[in-house]
Amino acid sequence: MKRNILYWSFFILLLNLFVNNLKAQSTAGRDFWITFLPNYSDNEGGLSLVATGNNRCTGTVTNPYTGWSTTFDVNPGRITTIDIPDSQAYDYYASNCVINKGLHITSTNFISLYASNFEYGSFDITNVLPTASLGSSYIVQTYPRASNFSIVAIEDSTIVNIQLPQDTIFNHANTTFTITLNEGQCYQAGGNDLSGTTISTTDDKTIAVFAGNSSVTIPSGKTAFDYTFEQMIPTKYLGNRFIITNSKSRENDIVRVTALFDNCRIKKDGELLTTINANESYEFEITKNTPAIYLETSAPASVFLYLTGKNYGGENGDPSMVLINDIDQRIVNTTFKTFYTQLSQHHFVNITTKTNNITNIQLDGNNISSHFTPVPSKPDFSYARIEINYGAHSINDTSTSSDNGFIAHVYGLGPGESYAYSTGSMIIKTLPKLLVNDIYTVDYPNGFKTCSSGDISFTFDISTNYIPSNVVWNFGDGTTATGFPITHQYNDFGTYNVSCDIYIMNYLDTTLSTIISINPTYDTTITATICQSEVYNDNGFNENESGIYINTLKTTEGCDSIIRLNLTVNPEYDDTIFATIREGEYYNKYGFYECMEGVYSKYLSTHLGCDSSLHLFLNIDFDASLFVENCITPNASSNNKFHIFHDKTLIVDDVYIYNRVGSLIFHSPNNSEPWNGKYNGEHCPQGTYAYVIYYHKEGQKELKVKTGTVLLLY
Repeated sequence: MKRNILYWSFFILLLNLFVNNLKAQSTAGRDFWITFLPNYSDNEGGLSLVATGNNRCTGTVTNPYTGWSTTFDVNPGRITTIDIPDSQAYDYYASNCVINKGLHITSTNFISLYASNFEYGSFDITNVLPTASLGSSYIVQTYPRASNFSIVAIEDSTIVNIQLPQDTIFNHANTTFTITLNEGQCYQAGGNDLSGTTISTTDDKTIAVFAGNSSVTIPSGKTAFDYTFEQMIPTKYLGNRFIITNSKSRENDIVRVTALFDNCRIKKDGELLTTINANESYEFEITKNTPAIYLETSAPASVFLYLTGKNYGGENGDPSMVLINDIDQRIVNTTFKTFYTQLSQHHFVNITTKTNNITNIQLDGNNISSHFTPVPSKPDFSYARIEINYGAHSINDTSTSSDNGFIAHVYGLGPGESYAYSTGSMIIKTLPKLLVNDIYTVDYPNGFKTCSSGDISFTFDISTNYIPSNVVWNFGDGTTATGFPITHQYNDFGTYNVSCDIYIMNYLDTTLSTIISINPTYDTTITATICQSEVYNDNGFNENESGIYINTLKTTEGCDSIIRLNLTVNPEYDDTIFATIREGEYYNKYGFYECMEGVYSKYLSTHLGCDSSLHLFLNIDFDASLFVENCITPNASSNNKFHIFHDKTLIVDDVYIYNRVGSLIFHSPNNSEPWNGKYNGEHCPQGTYAYVIYYHKEGQKELKVKTGTVLLLY
């Protein structure tokens, strides 16, 4: 009966644990692997899986080695419990041997999956990570006494390398031994304290690892035993900065640190506690007098908070453990529920967030900023320890900044009983990302295309929430480098395949890649000369005046190219010469050689190569009996017309007036009307005008010409 009450209470909790925010740790998936560790006795009938989901779907649980399977249905808002026969996933007596106890769970849509191993007075539950969140390298964390771990293979011919930190009756410490597992097989090991055991696979094949204690007292040698059962996370998700908060209403808790690398320095509130080597563990107490501490490790490490046993840490409570997440692995929302085991009567949640973000944290929709206190040794972070009722609860960060969020864990206390679990973190499914000039390459699946006029540098970086042991870059141009971030210069145009290999514990964990395409741009200056009547219309220009012009064109690769035009427009000339020679002389200037009165034109090229026009109005002075005005003022009362004066022996046949460019603007046959300075009824501009007068002597037929200029003034 107690089992049913326990399941009902706890699995109500699981109903709301499916977190939709992408920043949060997500246990959702469609493919899982699981096995169960020994509980404190060989009682049967206590194994089960629990599935929840947001969508209706079906699923299958299979032991691929034995062929056993069962199906299940998941409905939104409901809990599905699948009882598991001990014969398929549990062996109380197996130790340091291969067993066929691995289960493969698949579903037609995303679900969250949990596993429970229940015995009266001794139980624990773990969330099950989807296959996509598993890895190939792990370090085990347990507490001394009756500790166990089990490895589940998800592929045939999986070669697993195991190194124990202590001697066991089966293997020596610090000596790697190898086992080979097929799909669905498990290797189960037991010992006093298996903390620091390293597990990795050959060829980076993925495995699942579970660890815990069948029955343990915390601290060692004290009273009150309990069972622990947790799935280990891959080493690539371990952190090195932690805010750890003591359990409220308890005298003390224990912090346990297991190092991943040698010379791991452990600092508490800025002071060095100790230095341990890879696979070693160190523990210390955190008391109610220092309810929040800041822990730093110089390299990634596994950190757990352990609730101590009854009578040691307080009347209420018993051993339990909870993973402490790195402070950079914050989430922005979670839904959870406290659960009831007939003994746990007081329930709490501990929350850590940035101090400048406390007003954005809501518990069940309520502002809880008054509950927060700055962490003494890390005041930019604050913590709250709040007692909550039995039932469902939610925590939300209402800010929009991606740099905020929170870390929280929930626990319950009662006489001789306790439970604790993390509400989630962003450690799972936060795989490394490659950045080029601070831009994620996942946003540019076809690579980066850039334009350059010469040498160009790029900054390459990775985004990850764990510390790689090494990052090796291949820039695609024959050069390599290590570290991150790193700047690399390309000296030639072209397409380069860039890759980086990310190593954990000196094995290759992930390879990221992208493509860099560097195409040329041009900055060209053209110097051109045209004549005044011409237009420069090459290279996209259409210009007819001197000046500097800029045009931007696209190359075939899509790069902008700049063309500058320095244009000079050379002048063309249209000049008029008025000349008079005596009868019998020649006019011999500017290419003319004329002896007759008249108007002559020549078309020449200047020294700059532009066409010019030259007009000659030639007059022969052979008769002084004809006189004309050399200046008229149309607006004056006198001298306001172009009068021609001659003696009675002369007859004027035609009078012509031309403007400066040689256009006829006035004609008076027989000098019938003098010019008044107008053209088409409008005053002509002030200036010099040419005249041509044709006349003859009375009784003679030979026409004579008189040319000259008249000045028009106003």
